[in-house]
Amino acid sequence: MSALYAENLRLCLREGRRERFLLEIDALRLEAGQSLAVSGPSGGGKTTLLHVLAGLLPPSGGRVFWDEEDIYALSETRRDALRAGAAGMIFQDFQLMPGLNALDNVLLPQTFRGWRTPRGRRREAVELLDRLGIAAPRTRVEKLSRGEMQRVALARAFMNDCRLLFADEPTASLDAANADQVADLLRGLCRERRSALICVTHDARLMAGLDHCVRLDQGRLKEVA
Repeated sequence: MSALYAENLRLCLREGRRERFLLEIDALRLEAGQSLAVSGPSGGGKTTLLHVLAGLLPPSGGRVFWDEEDIYALSETRRDALRAGAAGMIFQDFQLMPGLNALDNVLLPQTFRGWRTPRGRRREAVELLDRLGIAAPRTRVEKLSRGEMQRVALARAFMNDCRLLFADEPTASLDAANADQVADLLRGLCRERRSALICVTHDARLMAGLDHCVRLDQGRLKEVA
């Protein structure tokens, strides 16, 4: 059983009476614990593909399965609930909440869902932040470096016990040292937790450490040797 499987994905943009395909993907499969890098030129559809696979952008045609669940056969509410329990997202711009400290940012998604945060989960978040090099979890995020902000975003994604992780250029705004550290942490946590990782990236060092690499150009996938 695949962690993620997509077939016959099509995403169209209507321009007057004409349709332009933004995505044309025949098949994409990823097993539990595997990692996939998606590279390609700017404007080639990489982030769009990530959003379709993550259940954020319904395609014009085709299906996306998480395990055996056809996510676009679900209502938007049920799809959101599934994503809340099964997937983690790492955004290029971090999307941390200013004014809150690192710990509260990691726990914030659970608060949005109306869940109470048990003491054990707070302790788990503190331990995860410490492992990721955030020794002062009550520091407000605007006082953190960009590398620290990215590690907080990484902790937030993994607090979800996700079996699928979607990352959009997770090292793009970091210097070489921080990029290497975040890449190592990302790969290590995915292996440890058997999370399937789909990562949009231009970072050759990050790509080299992932299981598979494809190139997306003009909405079509090509295998990279």
